[in-house]
Amino acid sequence: GTGVAEIIHAVAPDARLYLASVGLKGGASEEEVIKGMRWLADQNVDIINFSGGGHAVAHDGSALQDQIINSLVERGILWVNASGNEGDNHFATLTSDDNGNDWIDVPGSQVGDFVLFKTSGRGIRVLANWDAWQAGPGRPRDDIDLFLFRVEQNGNASEIARSVISQRNGERPLEVIQGRVPPGVYAIGVRKVRLSGRRPIHLYLDGDVGGFYPKTALGSVGSPGTAVRALTVGAIAVDSLKLEGFSSQGPTDDQRNKPELVAPDGVRSAAFELVDGHAVFQGTSAAAPHAAGFAALLKQLNPASRGEQLKADVIKATSLMDSLPNNSTGSGMIDARKVTGNAGNNESPGAKEALKPLINILR
Repeated sequence: GTGVAEIIHAVAPDARLYLASVGLKGGASEEEVIKGMRWLADQNVDIINFSGGGHAVAHDGSALQDQIINSLVERGILWVNASGNEGDNHFATLTSDDNGNDWIDVPGSQVGDFVLFKTSGRGIRVLANWDAWQAGPGRPRDDIDLFLFRVEQNGNASEIARSVISQRNGERPLEVIQGRVPPGVYAIGVRKVRLSGRRPIHLYLDGDVGGFYPKTALGSVGSPGTAVRALTVGAIAVDSLKLEGFSSQGPTDDQRNKPELVAPDGVRSAAFELVDGHAVFQGTSAAAPHAAGFAALLKQLNPASRGEQLKADVIKATSLMDSLPNNSTGSGMIDARKVTGNAGNNESPGAKEALKPLINILR
């Protein structure tokens, strides 16, 4: 959080910062995050940066935090959210079993309907989330179970953990396995109990893992970066201006493009250096505050710009990267050169001067 505030201050040094602590190391509860949202809104802030998110809720924009964000933007607040760092430890497909073996199909895999990974023997967390959050008449809740197998050198596999919650009783469409496992190669399998159609399903893997196969960056943005009105930000490396492989990508489960744009990460950080001697801040958590600070500068140029209009102003001030819009870099990277000399009638004299350092960074 200190590193995030440092970046915002570096980009927009005249901005007044309001800091809301919503949890300790290891994460925050949804209630804590919502409390922080509402406290910030009560302070009448213009922009909120949230370098956080999760995958234990719906990915179609209907989650509670997503809805609160939509209402905040309607009130005139710009919400800037990190897209997430799950681009290289995520797999997505549809809930199908075309070969009839009772396991959810894993297209692209050479080892059957399983996803493989390696670990050196520390804690891991495997999460399966499928698009059945809006269950009801005409849309029954699918029931799916999650299994973890250890793969031996001879190719044999043995089950070591399972999550078999019955979604038929109204439980969330979510299964989780977490804990410490011995070093080695592991396989993840998702078995159907009841399927009523083809819907997006996501597998996420956290912890000391590598060699995740197969993996799909598309669809890896978590909530509340999935909110319709959020300005969701992916990460490009500051030295190469290339998309980071871990930067989470859209689309959302209701097929909207995310992120809206990208901003730099891999920047020097006094906060990180003071804590652990590592002076570089990587991740979309570093990219989002660049965009938030940039939005503050645009707000300084045109104080009348609020909410959706300010979001549009930031998206407009981007440099093309790929065919647009897309689900990896959105509309491109933030670029202060796009707004210099184009301020509105309410221009603040110091705003153009404040934009100069950002122009130099992005050249």
